Amino acid sequence: MCGIGLGVVGVAACAYLSRRRRPSDAESTRFPRPPPPQSPSATRRKRGPSWTRRHSALVLSAALCFLALSTALRAWQFTPTPPIDEAAQVARACGCASFACLRSAFATPSSYFKVPHFWIGGGQKCGTTTLYATLARHPQIMAPEPKEPGYFAWPAPARLAAERWYVRDALRLGDACDRGLGKVATFDGTAYYLQWGGPVARALKASAPWAKIVLVFREPVARAMSWLQHMAMKYPAIPSCLHHRPMDCCVQQSWFLSGVHHLGGSKYYKHLKDWIDAGWRVDDDIHVVRFEQMIESPRGFRDAYRAILDFLGLDPGPAANMTRDDTQPANRRSVVPYNVSRRAYEAMVDEVRQDAANLEELLGVDFGWHRYWARQLAQCDRDRLCRVPLLPPPLSVRTL
Repeated sequence: MCGIGLGVVGVAACAYLSRRRRPSDAESTRFPRPPPPQSPSATRRKRGPSWTRRHSALVLSAALCFLALSTALRAWQFTPTPPIDEAAQVARACGCASFACLRSAFATPSSYFKVPHFWIGGGQKCGTTTLYATLARHPQIMAPEPKEPGYFAWPAPARLAAERWYVRDALRLGDACDRGLGKVATFDGTAYYLQWGGPVARALKASAPWAKIVLVFREPVARAMSWLQHMAMKYPAIPSCLHHRPMDCCVQQSWFLSGVHHLGGSKYYKHLKDWIDAGWRVDDDIHVVRFEQMIESPRGFRDAYRAILDFLGLDPGPAANMTRDDTQPANRRSVVPYNVSRRAYEAMVDEVRQDAANLEELLGVDFGWHRYWARQLAQCDRDRLCRVPLLPPPLSVRTL
């Protein structure tokens, strides 16, 4: 306040001094003041001091103006902001049942976790179930119920009708508030949000722009084939190509090559680009994990898990205490390799090869898939049949 007061005084002084000016030419013409006759030498003697006084006044005026403006600027820059009442913000957020209410409650920076804090995905059969179970055991994380609410994939009218259910029940806002929003983070475990592209990306951005995203990417061909087998084995009552035909026949069908939940869902660059276009930023908002790193060894899983916790701003301590059992993949229904012809396998690789190259260029990450495909095709030529493993071993020890 003192700085602002000095600035006001300085500006007032500038205004006062600027009014004490010499008459303009027009005023001198209208009101002439004839000088008294005097000798040229006397005129020269009197003009000297007058000229000095005028310039001294101008210099003083400029100095005061500069002092006033600089003082006012410093006062404006360093005026302390009023303290944020986080307790009131938390109380308001805990009473919310809509995203509009949550956005209003979370409008200012705070030290607590916003709801939802993050989302995990990438695609079905990318290890998201294993990651979900691991995250759910973290003391700072509260898992959603159910694991995959699928809320943001619904049409807008359905989301509006179910908004209270999603915020209060699926994300468990009440339970999180009971434990303290500064202590626990909530998340959504719907794996397929990425494949639904722009509509889901924009809906999530509009509802919870603060959310972090963790994506797990698996080798595209194995992921799609694994999903096809998963559905056939887990839901025998639902018609499936594998109920009547071998894998080699099913993977050559157009619905498999382009389907959003089959091989089309493995075009990660295409889908990720939709999210980037919706305003999500790689590294700042999105963290990418290699599925192969998660399964190659307990150490690889721990390293991937620790990187995720660092990205989410959570305590990385639990990653160091993981056992071998904690790092085993979930939902492993079969370890029998997929047997397909070379023609079928090569067609699948050709379908996703360019998308995988674009993904590596975008992220600056070498997933190693092109090397795996080359080795797999060499095995196909050697044995005249492609035996695609369900969970391939690390590239460093892989022999096909």
